[in-house]
Amino acid sequence: MRLPLESFTVERFRGIRDLELRDLGRFNLLVGRNNSGKTSVLEALSVFCAPLDPWKWMGVASWREPFGGSTVVERFRWLFPQTREQELTRPYDGMLSVVGVGRAPVREVVARYQELRGTEVVGAPSARVGEVAVGERRGARVEVAVKTRQMDLFTGEETRGSFTFWERERFEAPPQPVEPAVPFRAINPSAHWLGGVRDFSEAKLAGHWDETIALLKKIEPTILGAELLVPPWASDNSPTVYLRDERAGLLPLGSYGDGIRRALHFALTIPSVAGGVLLIDELETAIHVSALEHVFRWLLDACVTHDVQVFATTHSLEALDAILAVDPTPEEDIVAYRLEREGEQTTARRYGEDLLKRIRYERGLDVR
Repeated sequence: MRLPLESFTVERFRGIRDLELRDLGRFNLLVGRNNSGKTSVLEALSVFCAPLDPWKWMGVASWREPFGGSTVVERFRWLFPQTREQELTRPYDGMLSVVGVGRAPVREVVARYQELRGTEVVGAPSARVGEVAVGERRGARVEVAVKTRQMDLFTGEETRGSFTFWERERFEAPPQPVEPAVPFRAINPSAHWLGGVRDFSEAKLAGHWDETIALLKKIEPTILGAELLVPPWASDNSPTVYLRDERAGLLPLGSYGDGIRRALHFALTIPSVAGGVLLIDELETAIHVSALEHVFRWLLDACVTHDVQVFATTHSLEALDAILAVDPTPEEDIVAYRLEREGEQTTARRYGEDLLKRIRYERGLDVR
């Protein structure tokens, strides 16, 4: 069975130029030093998977600052390659492009970013002339062109979309074409604190709840099940996820540690991207070393069951060893790419599963 992506090339994205990941596997690990471009690759994959969805673009731009920080214009600007000659005080105009080969319908994404300048009136609507101030209005426009996978030498289409946003103004996405797109979800290091209820409901309705509980029991054997309840003290009637513990009864999910929350987030997310791509930044976050093999064995099995391709970053040698230990099959399901940056060039060295196991088990070398 073909994977959604068999190769992926970041032609221009943030600080990356012409980075190619060849012969991708079911489970792809991105390793390397800090600032080598690992998270940038995940962001580029997000853009590739949902190139015409403005809200997905907003999510990519906010990946590194989920709780705010810089302005939306600044966050978008830095997704696009910069040059030494570019002045920060002048409106920026840049391009990015990514290319993928596989069964995914998307083949190439090219986007252009243009900063906009205007004027805005600052003051109360009833203020008299002379009592209002004129300020600068900043915004940006993103234009996207998507080429689809060619079925033969003569077919293939291009779909276009665009959206404009302004600082300090509510963003209202214009109607956009939905296709082409690849089912995907992105999990950053803090994602397990931001979701829960919706994914819980979807898993229940889709019949995936038993496998979710099976994973949680591998980490905490006393967990018997879970319920979505509205506590009597909830002023807004918002539901909360409760886990049923054989020792303590019903406990809110928040009373458990980050490891349980992280594993639950994995379990709820994978079925929702069946046939697509799962992106995980800092794979080992919140999971104790003693539980790594349990979680990763479940994760790999679930990805095969639901036909999900994973791209994950890690700094952990324990996480790498745990993933290798849970796959005894001869197929090359697990592949690692070590990213290295020299000057303005980023390269990727590929390690197949067999080579990884020999490096780790026979030589004890570190590939991170």
